Amino acid sequence: MHELLVVTAKECHPLRERILRPGQPPAAWTYELDEAPRAMHFAIKENGQVLGVASLLPEAREDGRECWRLRGMAVVPDARGRGLGRTLLGAVQAVTKQRGGGLWCTARTSVEGFYTRYEFKREGEVIEIAGAGPHVLMTWNPPDRGRGVPASIHRGPAAQGDEEDEGAEPDAPDAPDAPDAPDAPEGAGDADAGAAPGIGCAPRGGYG
Repeated sequence: MHELLVVTAKECHPLRERILRPGQPPAAWTYELDEAPRAMHFAIKENGQVLGVASLLPEAREDGRECWRLRGMAVVPDARGRGLGRTLLGAVQAVTKQRGGGLWCTARTSVEGFYTRYEFKREGEVIEIAGAGPHVLMTWNPPDRGRGVPASIHRGPAAQGDEEDEGAEPDAPDAPDAPDAPDAPEGAGDADAGAAPGIGCAPRGGYG
């Protein structure tokens, strides 16, 4: 039986490299905000083996409307079709909802439908990312929260086509419509209880 865990960034690295950036140097599958104080990393494990990973980073997109970024989401091929991607995404959405501020990612065009089923919206045109192929910018905002974040949140630059990024690997093409995001994993939001929406997010390219 598999279990969803909060892990370190280091525990996510092998699967990021294997699934998302095979054969590429560490700079392609490690992120500047991996060790940021409010970053969170999730893994699904079964019998000690990591089957899927996803990271939530405190990085605002260009206009600051969504200030949490989903990165490095991947599921091993042999474990797809079991709802693991849905579980990982649900955990990320739950923490984002608890903290406030909205969520964004750039996803491979081949998995745009996966995100759409879970209430993400596509923003803009296809972005061609060197070494990773065509991607689209996707955003998600909890239905009971506005898109705005405090003016104190720094606004980073727009996503560029040469930006290194990743997209979740789909695991259930015919998954049912998304229910509300589940509760955050136990302990996931302890440090953030009572935090104001968006506080702690960094501009793209740095934390501060």
